[in-house]
Amino acid sequence: MENTPSTPFCLDSGYSNNWNAQAKPVAILNEASTVHERVAYCWGLASRIHELSMVLQAHSSPDVAQVSGMFYDKVTPLVAMLERLGLETNLAEKASKNGGAA
Repeated sequence: MENTPSTPFCLDSGYSNNWNAQAKPVAILNEASTVHERVAYCWGLASRIHELSMVLQAHSSPDVAQVSGMFYDKVTPLVAMLERLGLETNLAEKASKNGGAA
């Protein structure tokens, strides 16, 4: 689904339309949400992937552990960056509400 200003920004997973390729989105971006709220949403998703990769690193199969390590290697800095952006956007929103003072 193409996302233009007139169409909703779909947040569905790739499997949400597996029974109907023409299905409308179930989960869409709340356009009234703030940048901080959007960063928090993304941080939550990335954090779950991070946790899963940590669990799978202890898997008895070396192949599973190796693939998990590749995910862990990439998602660890992603989670850290999203945490940093969350702090920055939270401070910016507070400053905006307080007339520029954090």
